[in-house]
Amino acid sequence: MSPSRTLKARPTTVYQPRSLDALHNARLRSLYERESEKVEWDRVEVLSPDVEDKHTLSQLARMAGNAYALPGRKNWYEVDPAWNTSFPFGWEDSDGFRGHVFLSSDNSTIVLSIKGTTLNGPTSKKDKFNDNLRALARRCTGQPSRIYLRARRHVIREVITKVIEAEDVEWEDGREVPLAREEVDCVDCFKWEFGNYKDEDGAPS
Repeated sequence: MSPSRTLKARPTTVYQPRSLDALHNARLRSLYERESEKVEWDRVEVLSPDVEDKHTLSQLARMAGNAYALPGRKNWYEVDPAWNTSFPFGWEDSDGFRGHVFLSSDNSTIVLSIKGTTLNGPTSKKDKFNDNLRALARRCTGQPSRIYLRARRHVIREVITKVIEAEDVEWEDGREVPLAREEVDCVDCFKWEFGNYKDEDGAPS
């Protein structure tokens, strides 16, 4: 991999809360099952990772995998030299929130890689608690987290080496990476309740 390559970006439309106070109040009220005030959202165009670019997706996958490891360990994934040494956070305690901050060598891009749910381990209890808080916040505000990549069931190494970085696979329509598709009735998510939390314009409702 060339040390000069970095992540590609493309314009993406997202929705941001018009008032952070209203958003925080709505989240707090949802914890106590109280009816909250309506959160108003503004449509904003930002740059987000181009996940249809193979190199970009590969680097993001490696960073996502590194949220579960420390540098030098066997489950650590090397990233391009264009990225400075990562800055780990949350590894000193077991509150469930940990990961790494990756900074590009020109200081123009920051990638925050956060560990998800661990079913068994020192953070598993807090992970489940954090998941419940996120679910309550989403039910209340309708605003999902901006997560660009998550491996389903299979370990991230299989996704990186046998899907994203595979050299002997031809994807449809000459694509560099497989097309992302919605999985209906996912068996891994049977305990979750999903719904359409957007209005006719696509804004969170």
